[in-house]
Amino acid sequence: MTLIARYPRIAAWGISLALIAVLTLGGMQALKPLEPKVPAGLSHLYGVIVAVQQDSVFELRVQGQTKTHWFRPAPGSPISIQHLLRHLHERAGTDVYYRATSQGVWPAWIAD
Repeated sequence: MTLIARYPRIAAWGISLALIAVLTLGGMQALKPLEPKVPAGLSHLYGVIVAVQQDSVFELRVQGQTKTHWFRPAPGSPISIQHLLRHLHERAGTDVYYRATSQGVWPAWIAD
């Protein structure tokens, strides 16, 4: 207690810093339930989006492969057509997390 009495500015700074840290961590934990639910065991590809259709079905070309892969946003996934079109326009590298099925168009949960 004598240190707090001797150095009140340093004590106030330390208490403020601790309070900010506690509130930040509490806020992060409070927002966690709002994250999209992504199933475990998804496969991953990294490539460039080369085509986007009106129904948000998109084509991904992986470097070093001649075959392209087609994906559709899975129900409940946070993938938007605007985001896909931005990646198409910028030719940006895109990470796609998907579930491989026997069908030709695979459901994607994340495309960023």
